[in-house]
Amino acid sequence: MVKFTHVPCHASNAPALVLIPGGPGLSSLTLGSLDILNRSFDLHFVDLPGTNGLPYGRDHSLEELSKTINAKVVQLRRPTIMLGHSFGGFFAADVALKVTNVMGLVCIGTPFTGESLRAAGANYDRLKTPALIAAEERWAKAPSDKTFAGWLAEYGELYFAEATQTAGRELLLRDSSSFRLFQSLRQDAARMESLLPRLRDWPRGKLFLAGKEDRLLPMDVLLTDADSGSFDFRPVLGASHFAMFDQPASVAGLIEKHYATEEVRSI
Repeated sequence: MVKFTHVPCHASNAPALVLIPGGPGLSSLTLGSLDILNRSFDLHFVDLPGTNGLPYGRDHSLEELSKTINAKVVQLRRPTIMLGHSFGGFFAADVALKVTNVMGLVCIGTPFTGESLRAAGANYDRLKTPALIAAEERWAKAPSDKTFAGWLAEYGELYFAEATQTAGRELLLRDSSSFRLFQSLRQDAARMESLLPRLRDWPRGKLFLAGKEDRLLPMDVLLTDADSGSFDFRPVLGASHFAMFDQPASVAGLIEKHYATEEVRSI
C-alpha cells in the first residue's frame, strides 16, 4: 500500500529523512532532486497507492495511509526527520506528532489553513492560461492518470520558476502519478488546519520552506501558516511552489543547516 525507497547515506550514523510527495497523487519522482541529501541523511522516499508502480487497489483514508507511514517510520529505529511537499506536509506533520523517534519536521509549501487554500484557488483562477484551461477540461471530461498528469503539467508559473518551467512540465508529464489518489484525498486539505495548534506545542524542530516566487501559494500567506505552527520559516530565492525542483541546492542546504548536526545524530 505504501512503499519506502531507501537511498543510503554516505556518512555513518546519519539520521533518517523521510520524503513524502505532494498532490495528492504525485510520486516520489517529484522529490528526486533532493537525492543530494544522501550526503547528510539516510533517505527514504515515500510512494502512496497508485503511484510509481504501486497498485491502487481501493480508496484509503488519509488517516489510514498516515498510520501505515507511521509504522514504517517506527521500524527505521533511528532519529528521523519527516519532510513533505505541499499536501505531503500533512502526512509528514501527522506522523511527526505521533512517532517518538521523529526529531524534526520539514514542510515545503504546505497550505495548512483555509486562507491558504482560498489564496491558491484565487491565484489559479487569475493566472490560468488557455493551455491550463484546456488541460483541466480534458481531465474533467475523461479522468485518467494521463489526463491528470497533463493537467498538472500545464500549471507553469503556478508551480515552477521561469527558468525551470519547461523541465518542470516534463517532470510532471512523466511522473507516475495517480488520479484516483488525488480524487480520494483532495478534500482532506480543508481539515488540516487543526494540526497547527498541536504543532505549535510540539517541542521539536520545525522548518517551513516556501518559494519566494510561488505564484500558487504566496509567501506571506504561508508565513502566517508557519507562524501559527511555530515553524522556523525560510524563503527560497528563485523558487516557486516546487522549490526543491527549482532550487535543490538551496533547499538541501537549508535542511542540512537546520538538522544535519551532531545533536540530531546523537539523539
